[in-house]
Amino acid sequence: MRVPGKSYGVFRDGASVTSKYEFIDAEYAARAAAENAADAPTITEMCSWLGVSRSGFYDWKARPESATAARRNELKLMIGKAFEDSDGTYGYRRVAAQLARWGVRTGLELVRALMRELGLVACQPRHGSRREDGRGYHVYPNVGGLALSGDGD
Repeated sequence: MRVPGKSYGVFRDGASVTSKYEFIDAEYAARAAAENAADAPTITEMCSWLGVSRSGFYDWKARPESATAARRNELKLMIGKAFEDSDGTYGYRRVAAQLARWGVRTGLELVRALMRELGLVACQPRHGSRREDGRGYHVYPNVGGLALSGDGD
């Protein structure tokens, strides 16, 4: 699934017909929902601009979902669940390991790609960062009586 509003190279030579159809579908849906829908180009105009047939677009739109697309959508749901269960801390390796524990066979790169499509980014710990409440750090007393300031002077 492509991000609406991004052409992803559908205007370049050699772009796949499917990617052009996906772009037309996303653009038409976005423009139809916009306030100035009357100014939006029609499906016929967009098909003409991209050099694809209108009948081919409607045939593509009427096709049932492929087995691969259905599997990817199912995996996206499970990946989202595993990520949510980890409070957003698991990266693609840990998510893939969690899926394996659930009995779902999948590769690391597929999990990585689907997490990227979903916009899931693991929360990375910052090494050496200080806690806001100061816990875990020992404060030494100022035995020398030096006047210390935080401005680096």
